Amino acid sequence: MDSDQTAAEALQEAETEVGVAEMVDRGAGAAVLGAGQAHRSPYRSIDFGLTA
Repeated sequence: MDSDQTAAEALQEAETEVGVAEMVDRGAGAAVLGAGQAHRSPYRSIDFGLTA
């Protein structure tokens, strides 16, 4: 579990809404969205030929 997901889950437990924005989504986007939080990223790691 990475820090984005951990933070989103902690804030969700505290009944607080959060959004995560990152320049390159390295795979956290699905987990953050799965926790019911907003996620924005203009690029994915695959856009640069990298794996998550």
